[in-house]
Amino acid sequence: MALFGIGNILLKVKRNSLPRPEKAGWFSILVAITAFIVALTGNIVMKHKEGVPSNVSVFLEYFIPSIFFITNEENPVPKNLVQEIDFLDREYPEISIEFIIEEGTFSPDLIKSLSKRWNIPINFMFIGSPGSHFPYKIEELGGVRLII
Repeated sequence: MALFGIGNILLKVKRNSLPRPEKAGWFSILVAITAFIVALTGNIVMKHKEGVPSNVSVFLEYFIPSIFFITNEENPVPKNLVQEIDFLDREYPEISIEFIIEEGTFSPDLIKSLSKRWNIPINFMFIGSPGSHFPYKIEELGGVRLII
């Protein structure tokens, strides 16, 4: 969120003549960045309840990526995908990437099942942009996040 505010500042400084339908004033941008920093700091120092993970640990889970691929007869694993993930693991050793292959069909029920099995809230899950033949509306997926 702070990067969004910084992006606004950069637009004001570097691309001021760029036509935009909406413009934020300096005061609004600085208040937004300050509010974000205060909220982030509050979430970091806030004591967590017994049996509930801390906000910091939940936040860090976003940085432990897993690549999940659903395969069936109509949708086999691409032949180079495993090698490409191995390449990413070697190039970025500080980031651990987990590659999971699941037999079945992608559906809202599968998302719910995986959420329960892995104990991950659906709104912490991400999917790539679906193609034009995707049989479900994004709203039917229960709050999964979309990567565009």
